[in-house]
Amino acid sequence: MAKSPERSSQACEVAVLCLDHMVLDTSLQRYYMVKEVAGIIFPLLVILPQTWRVNVKALEIVKQLQWPYYFNIVSCDSDFAKRQRIEDAQIVDINIRTILSLAESLVANPNGHIEWLIACCKHNKIAKCLLFFIILRAFIICKDEIASLWRLYDVCSAILKCEW
Repeated sequence: MAKSPERSSQACEVAVLCLDHMVLDTSLQRYYMVKEVAGIIFPLLVILPQTWRVNVKALEIVKQLQWPYYFNIVSCDSDFAKRQRIEDAQIVDINIRTILSLAESLVANPNGHIEWLIACCKHNKIAKCLLFFIILRAFIICKDEIASLWRLYDVCSAILKCEW
């Protein structure tokens, strides 16, 4: 049974409103709440053709959380909200930029971020896939710096072996 475009659009609008509300409420709360909301938003940072409006909104509002791992994320253009469709090339470009910025954050502080990232991935396949892309990109970033590469490998390999 296929969903009608109206129902999909309504579901998207509801999801976007929920994201807005969650982030606005969380910004006034304690650190552990921000950590939880950041974890909920993590798998939404990958733009997928079926959920692109929600994903773009997640990229827009993620800066409001003030979560250290998300500081480098570049938000999307605001004109996406008015569009009916997004091109595949745009999806790829945005996803590559997002993965690169998240990988740079991981390289800057692997010990501080990896446990939280693993926790985000325990129950979500998209989040797990995103983490693998982030780790791969982080290794590429570190390829010329042996000390950084070794530190990243040491942190990531131990936890990945235990969790997966």
